[in-house]
Amino acid sequence: MVRSFYHWFYRKLPIERLETDDAIYLLNEKEAAKLNSLQTKAVWAAAIIGALGVLLLYLPKYIWPHLFSKWPVDLFEHTIQIPLRFTLWSVFLVMLELMLLSFMHIYCIHQMAVATGFLTYENKPHVSFSELLLNISLEKKDKTVSRFGIDPLAGMNKNALFFWNLLIALKATISNLVFKVLVQKMLGRYAFQWVQDLAGIPVFAAWNAWGTFQVLREGRVVIMGQNLVEQAFKKMKEAWPTLQSQNDLVYNSLQFIAISKRDYHFNHSILTRLFVEHYHLQKPEAPFNETTYLLQLQQAPADIKQLCKWIIALGFLLDGSLSKREQKRIEQLNAIGMAPTDWNTMKTWTKAFMDGKGWEGLAFTA
Repeated sequence: MVRSFYHWFYRKLPIERLETDDAIYLLNEKEAAKLNSLQTKAVWAAAIIGALGVLLLYLPKYIWPHLFSKWPVDLFEHTIQIPLRFTLWSVFLVMLELMLLSFMHIYCIHQMAVATGFLTYENKPHVSFSELLLNISLEKKDKTVSRFGIDPLAGMNKNALFFWNLLIALKATISNLVFKVLVQKMLGRYAFQWVQDLAGIPVFAAWNAWGTFQVLREGRVVIMGQNLVEQAFKKMKEAWPTLQSQNDLVYNSLQFIAISKRDYHFNHSILTRLFVEHYHLQKPEAPFNETTYLLQLQQAPADIKQLCKWIIALGFLLDGSLSKREQKRIEQLNAIGMAPTDWNTMKTWTKAFMDGKGWEGLAFTA
């Protein structure tokens, strides 16, 4: 039901005619300025929404305390005072805040897609475009890569992963609790309850701003990355029209990228789909083993080695970020002479991609 409402809002958003270039993954000055301005305004708006959320939660409680009287409940010969009205008010405000942020994200991602020329009058009605942009706006992971047997979470402890995701989901609440404790410790007995409650304003404002920044950053990465993946793959097909052998090694290069990123990503799904469909790749019978993979990569024919190197380079930078884990991977590959390039060049390529400048010096040759 809520998803349908978001779809309706998306369809109602107008498409403004802007001067854009043909290369979606490249940004001219006007497009870059539009995106940067949009992102800055959205981040500030998200912070204000977070601050207002805290004010609307606690100020009515202190101004009209009779409206938030506690509900007495008898339990085991004891009477417990349950803040039922305040809890319901909190839930309502949280839902309202999430909806406001979602609508803002949909609007911004829509405008971003229009500004880059990714979204037009012709393709906006297509379901694939609306689903893609809504999934980005609502922070829904694209797990279609798993249809091809690729698992970014292979080898991870599932219980540890669950608790980690739970901590991420509760990050704002936990931060607020810690901040309240710090305020109480610093101010001692002078830390009135209303001071502790309103201390959450900067915490929730900061988390909202950070969350919106991440959503819009992801939108930028996916919108520019979609066409860039296809352009890069086109060049790869020209250099490697067919694979005579080593299909498993090429497939495992895609798996190597996934476990290096430890995340599902729209651009990696597209890259995987293109390779699997064009080269008719099949998931190897043997489970992926990194040591075995690196050994096979060293022993592969020169042309296959080069293809796998470009796959790794493309996969590493297509989410617009490089982690410490990926730095270790590049250094590990460099140690055996299998890295596509050095770490500094990878950072340069990634920055160029995020800035909408393309990949200077990158050439897909066998």
